[in-house]
Amino acid sequence: MVKEAKKEKKINPFLPVLGLTLAVMMGIISFFAAPFLLDLFIDYYGEVEFNRQLGDVDRSFVEYGFMALMFFSLFGIVMFIVAAAIGEDPEDEQRLVRPREGDVKAMKKWEAKQAKIDQRRMRRADEIRKRNAKK
Repeated sequence: MVKEAKKEKKINPFLPVLGLTLAVMMGIISFFAAPFLLDLFIDYYGEVEFNRQLGDVDRSFVEYGFMALMFFSLFGIVMFIVAAAIGEDPEDEQRLVRPREGDVKAMKKWEAKQAKIDQRRMRRADEIRKRNAKK
């Protein structure tokens, strides 16, 4: 009987470039949208109320702060969406979750997997002990 090798997923090498591109695009959106949204905010609350709340703070300082707030908000939303879209391997989840007590077949399978994981862990620990003993 011949065993097939596990097929490993190849990670796209341009994934970090895509992340950087997303960050730059969100920065550009924040740069151009922040002054516009700040003007909408001022129109809604009124110039007098806005100036009273800020005091002697320069408007450009407020715009830059609003840009940074907008950038990090957009970045957080996009990263949440990307993480939700990528997801995780459901098999990894099932290895961690213990099956119901009534499901004897699944319980035996889970216990066998756990025993295999424990054996592998013990082998690694023994190898580390042997290496440390030689030093």
